[in-house]
Amino acid sequence: MKTEEATNTAEMMEEGGFSAEAALNTAGFAEFLAKFKDADTFDATNSEELKTRFEAFQNKDAAAENMAELLKEELFTRELLPELGGIENVIAEEIRNMAIENPKKIQEITESIREFDETARQIKEMEAKIAEMKEEGDPEEVIAMLQRKEKALEKAAETEDFWTGAGFATGVVAAWEQFIFGVSVESDKKWLEKNPGKEPTWGNGKLSRADVEKFVKDRSLARERHEARVDIKQEYGISPSPAEIAYELEMTRTDIETMKEAVALLPKLESDRNDLVARFKQMHGYLLSNIGENAKLREAAQKKAGDKIKSLIDTNPEKAQEFFDDLKKATAEGELGVNFIEGDADKIQSEIQTKIEDAIRKDMKKALETTALGAKAYDNMYKSFEKFIKREKAGGKEGDAARKFVLDTLNGVAAEIATKDKAKAIIARFMAAKLANA
Repeated sequence: MKTEEATNTAEMMEEGGFSAEAALNTAGFAEFLAKFKDADTFDATNSEELKTRFEAFQNKDAAAENMAELLKEELFTRELLPELGGIENVIAEEIRNMAIENPKKIQEITESIREFDETARQIKEMEAKIAEMKEEGDPEEVIAMLQRKEKALEKAAETEDFWTGAGFATGVVAAWEQFIFGVSVESDKKWLEKNPGKEPTWGNGKLSRADVEKFVKDRSLARERHEARVDIKQEYGISPSPAEIAYELEMTRTDIETMKEAVALLPKLESDRNDLVARFKQMHGYLLSNIGENAKLREAAQKKAGDKIKSLIDTNPEKAQEFFDDLKKATAEGELGVNFIEGDADKIQSEIQTKIEDAIRKDMKKALETTALGAKAYDNMYKSFEKFIKREKAGGKEGDAARKFVLDTLNGVAAEIATKDKAKAIIARFMAAKLANA
């Protein structure tokens, strides 16, 4: 929403506070003062009152536009804007007039709008923080993924550089033993499992069971470490160099700690966000309540709604009912700040109901008159009346009440046509009786 600050504060203030001279030098302010009822006797040396009126003068247009926009957005959300379009301009004009009748109220609305906007800004920032934390997925799932990466890097980091460290020693010794003694990891594993406690019979007596167990362990470890480095290359695109592995491991551990902090912080952020949203809704309701609390604003809104309903009653009673229902719902929920149908609800509903029932009765009579009987008289009759039979709403009547009205009307038009076409009347009464007992 737009917020219009008063003219440069420094321009309006002197060492002693508000500057009456600077205010009176502002274009249009003197003419604004002349519109007050006490213009003939107003004492402009009353600095406090002059300041109040000046602030109302400075803020009235922004307050009017913001209130109009707020109402317009609410009407749009509730799909009432097509019927009440233009009401926001009426409200805006009345708020500008309020600056003369109640200048303190304009300042109150202005401060509320500023708080409303600030709350909206804070919500936006909070939503951005929460979205950023969840950008890569659920924080708990991200932590689990990072921990898997950490373990893979740790395993890869266990092996030093192949040519200078344990990787070389382990690999070369294992290969030498396999060449000299003809042993292999897979075959030795199986032999150890099948022959617990036995000494090996190969290797010219130079190999003990402990040698075979050590060979299997060292060779398996070398293979695991090699596979770990292959895995981090394939899975994470990380070079198997020790320096790269060390760097990635440090970064991964940092990311894990950051995500853990986010997991701890997220509930508080979401709670703070929810508090701000509640405050935002409260301010939204308060701002619109100014319409209902001010007699002129309330009357302007009610007149606009009343004129639209009357217009729809004459041209499209079904649309009038829909519009009337939407207004009742909005009023009940208190979101629009004003009761658009105060005092006239029963009268309006009665007028709409009469129009809708007359229209339905007329259409049903025409359907009965134009239905051809023939070989499938009942089927033809049912098809003609199917849209009426399936109605779940007739004006303000719903459910069983709407169904009863349709069946009563069917019996009524059957009685009317009986003097001209007894056959149609018989089928119509039969259909009504059958549907009543269904």
